[in-house]
Amino acid sequence: RPVPNDLLQAIRTGATRSIYVCNVPEGASEAALTAVFSPYGELESVRMVPKKRAAFANYTCVASAIQARERLHGRARPAPFAEAAAAEAASGVPGSGKPLLINFTSSQQNCMRARNGRP
Repeated sequence: RPVPNDLLQAIRTGATRSIYVCNVPEGASEAALTAVFSPYGELESVRMVPKKRAAFANYTCVASAIQARERLHGRARPAPFAEAAAAEAASGVPGSGKPLLINFTSSQQNCMRARNGRP
């Protein structure tokens, strides 16, 4: 079946099934990450990178990743992160309270980022 034009255009401009999430609250759990991203589609996997306050979410389809990015990028941290965000703010962690930043990525980039840039 043919791919819708808007989806095809998004893929041509870099959309993928994988998203890289910045400004994840320190102490957030994978369960919280799953709760934040699962409303937008079926997740294949989620992975936290605590030292970088980042995470990866991999969807089973590109349209889900696009929707998650459109709804969450640059917005305040959603409710499932509330407890971790409050603890982070109380401890004075630099950058606490920043909105989530979300970019498309590939599985190869996911591995490299998780390994601090090493292949």
